[in-house]
Amino acid sequence: MQSQEQMKMRRLTLKSQADDLEAEMNDIRKRLTTQQKESNGIQKALTALEVKLEQKRVDRHSLLKSCKVSKFS
Repeated sequence: MQSQEQMKMRRLTLKSQADDLEAEMNDIRKRLTTQQKESNGIQKALTALEVKLEQKRVDRHSLLKSCKVSKFS
């Protein structure tokens, strides 16, 4: 009988440890999701800035071309 009680206690201990680990994993998943959302937001902002920069380059190039055309007209 003693061994059966020990096995029950061991099972309860292992179940408790498994529950604790599962709770920790859920917390880590939640933090990871938050970090991924933040990272996606930063990536979108970076992409928007890159597009804006490229548009300024295109505008500057167009202005240069129009100045060259005007000079020779």
